[in-house]
Amino acid sequence: NATDFGDGISLSSNNSLIINNTLGSNTNGQGVDIFGVNNNILNNTAYANRQGIKLSLISGINNTIKGNNVFSNNQKGIEVISDNSIIQDNIIRDNGHPGGYSGIAIQTNNNKVINNYISNNSLNGIEMITSANNEIINGVINNSGKNAIQISGTNSDNINITNVTIRNTNKSNYDLFFVDATQNNIFITDSYIENYSFNNTA
Repeated sequence: NATDFGDGISLSSNNSLIINNTLGSNTNGQGVDIFGVNNNILNNTAYANRQGIKLSLISGINNTIKGNNVFSNNQKGIEVISDNSIIQDNIIRDNGHPGGYSGIAIQTNNNKVINNYISNNSLNGIEMITSANNEIINGVINNSGKNAIQISGTNSDNINITNVTIRNTNKSNYDLFFVDATQNNIFITDSYIENYSFNNTA
């Protein structure tokens, strides 16, 4: 059941469908905060919350965030702490102002980020923190305040970046930035990376 802990929807459940909601102005919580397995978050609008959409707990797996409009949230647009999840066909824009947060932040493994439009977020377009076996496929990352894609953590290996369009990254930063320079098996296919850095070494 949905309960109010400062979130628009806070749900601890499996096999649930959250669809066609408008969730705004929850400045002390998330628009949607989900704990569980096999949940679908589809075609919602999440704006002016602390965070837009959050998949919580490493025990959560196989969740889908698809077709949502996530904008003008105070911190992250979408945060993923859930393995084997799909983040697809979302518009994620204008999040994290003025504090400095990313459009999508992933801290788990085996996730797919597919065909999202990620624009004008105050920190990174996508950041992966100690996350392995993730894929970024298709989509646009535009006008990131810092790096378009940032990868950190000693176990952030086996990352595939395929057919991603990166535009207008802040010229003081990078299209692709490896914080630690310890990652292995990073595969880039049909994506134009104008500049990149391994631990601040271009």
